[in-house]
Amino acid sequence: MINENSKIKDAILEEYIFITLMVDDRTPAEQELWKQSEFSKDTLRTIGKLNSQLQIELTKTGHQPHFAILTEDKKLVSTINFTEDKNDLLKFIKRKE
Repeated sequence: MINENSKIKDAILEEYIFITLMVDDRTPAEQELWKQSEFSKDTLRTIGKLNSQLQIELTKTGHQPHFAILTEDKKLVSTINFTEDKNDLLKFIKRKE
């Protein structure tokens, strides 16, 4: 019997390129990747800070965990915040452009 977790995992692997942005990663980024935050004006020097900035730029939110579907040209298709309802998450994943 296939459980809901397997259905969700299979749907993601079949339909998408899954990318995780670790916003709490304190690993120093290479200096050429540093950039100024559009919001705080601080210099973003860690992988986590840069990933957080990227999430906000692409999805217009900093909620965690947050899921987004984007096209290859970075067009935002849909987003969903954390949900314990696996059916809602599966519906979100199976959504098409």
